[in-house]
Formats: sequence, C-alpha cells, structure tokens
Amino acid sequence: MPAKSFFPDNFPMRPFANFDLWSFVLFAIIPAAIWFGVWHVNKIRRPWLRNLVKGLGWFFGASSSLLFVFALPTGSIDISDLWRFSLYFLLPVVPLSLLALAMWGAIRVVWAKYLVGTVSTLALILGSLIFSVLCFAQAGCERRPPSLYSQDHLRLALTDFKGQGGLGDDFATVRVRKTWWPFAEIAFNGLGTWDRKQNKLTSPEVEWLDSSHLRIRYLDDRVPGDGRGGPGVCVGVAAGIQVLCENTAPANTR
Repeated sequence: MPAKSFFPDNFPMRPFANFDLWSFVLFAIIPAAIWFGVWHVNKIRRPWLRNLVKGLGWFFGASSSLLFVFALPTGSIDISDLWRFSLYFLLPVVPLSLLALAMWGAIRVVWAKYLVGTVSTLALILGSLIFSVLCFAQAGCERRPPSLYSQDHLRLALTDFKGQGGLGDDFATVRVRKTWWPFAEIAFNGLGTWDRKQNKLTSPEVEWLDSSHLRIRYLDDRVPGDGRGGPGVCVGVAAGIQVLCENTAPANTR
C-alpha cells in the first residue's frame, strides 16, 4: 500500500505532493543516532578504536545529514540511498583528509608534504564541484512516488524517475528491499514517463499482486538500431520475490 502524502489532496498547490513523512521520520533517526554516538565516543579507552569510530561517525553522520537535506526537493528518501550517497561524499572527503595530513605535519618530508598538499587541494576543489553537481542533479532531475509496501508489509518497492529533459529519454528504476534491511535490489531499469500536469508517474506502473509477486507494466517503444539504447532490464527475482514485467507498447513498435 502506498504511503500517504504529508499534505491533503485539497491543500493549495500541494508542495512536495509526494512527501513521504513516515520515511523521513524513520531516516531522521539515522543521523541523530550517529551524532549521539560521536558525542559519546570519547568514552572508548583505546585511542585507535576511538579515532576509528570517530572518523566513521563523522563521515556517515555528515553524509546522512546532507542526504536528508538534499532529499527534501524530491519528497522521498530511503535508507538504501545512504550507501550510494556516501560514495559521492567520498569525492571531497578523501582529498580533504589528505590535505589535513599535510597541514598537520603528519608528512615530514618537505617535498612530499607540498606535493600532497597541492594535489589534494586541486582534488578537493574538483571533488566538491562533482559532488555538488551530483547532488543538485539528483534533487532537480529525480522524482519519486511514495513507497509501495507489500500486503504483509515485509517488503517495499521503491521507484526512482530520472528526467533527462532535452538530452534524451527519461528513465525509471524500480528497487525492492525487505522492510528492515537497508539494501535494495534492482527489479526494473528502463524507460519512464512522468505526467507533469497530474504530477505523477505513468510508466512504469508498479503493483503488488500479493506479498510475493510484484507486477511492473512499462511502455518501451524502442526498436533495435534507433540509437536510443535498450531494451529495459527486468529481473525475475529481487529481494526474494517474483517480478513480473509487461511491456505495454504495441508489438509493431518494438
């Protein structure tokens, strides 16, 4: 069953029409718990373990907090997004760490210190730019309908729509994960269609037939040799459930 929008249907203009309040509340626990742990990390007596936990805490605390903020324009968030976003976050973090080592005197060879400092500075600037572009692209080009829970609430289906605009076809990805498992598996990856007038996803159509079968109906009119790539990828089994895909395009157009 789909999660209800935070705003009622008769709300004027319905900003964040697909806002999934329950998902945001659940995800907010993650950065809060991480920062709480970082605050109390000094109670660990072994220095190497304390520094390791502190470093990981700052990394995942900052990345999860940023993901929480950048997810606001899309109106949806999921725990499985944290790992991909953390990889993005490594782009500025790794050179920043190397720059800190060079500035704090951890590198004693003079020429090596200046070399690491210069390279890490350039990498930090480039990594920060790429990270910002990826974040704003995700916030501006990605749309998400509310999550779909199976009848027994043990699994949920997540749909991501990525608009290309004038650059090409729009795409959609359907992922499935267990309710209490933070990793999602791809069930479908192919063309997608978003109705901007009604502000909803029209393709693919995702529906739980029962607790162990997920049906995905999509429109893919691409033909071999038209230069549009394809066909879409449909996985028969994802997260322990059967995935049934159906292309609704007329047979003579594919």
